[in-house]
Amino acid sequence: GKTAIEQEQMTGLMGGLVSYIHAEAPAAVAMPCIAYGDYFTHPWATKIEHEDRHRELTQTVGQLFKGLDVSVYLLLYGMFLYDIEDNSLKTLDIPEEDQILIRRVSNK
Repeated sequence: GKTAIEQEQMTGLMGGLVSYIHAEAPAAVAMPCIAYGDYFTHPWATKIEHEDRHRELTQTVGQLFKGLDVSVYLLLYGMFLYDIEDNSLKTLDIPEEDQILIRRVSNK
C-alpha cells in the first residue's frame, strides 16, 4: 500500500491506526506508509549482503504475521526480545537490573 491505512489493511495487523485517523486525524488519511528504508538507511550493516538478508527476513516475518491478531505479534516480539543466553547477558555489558528483568521474563 502507498498510505499508512493501506499498509495496515494489507498486513492484516490491525493496530487501530485506521480508526484513529478517521476519528481523530482525518487529514492524515493520505499519510504515506513507512517503508523498510525509513527504518534501516543504507549503509547500516558491515556488509551489503547482511542488509539484503535482513530485508528478506523482515519481509518473510511480516508475511508470516499477516492476518494474526496484534496481541500475537506483541507476544512473539516479546518472546524473541527476551530470548538471550546467559553468557550473552554478561558479555554485552547489560546493566544488572536489566539482566534480572530479562531472566525473570524469560524464566531463566
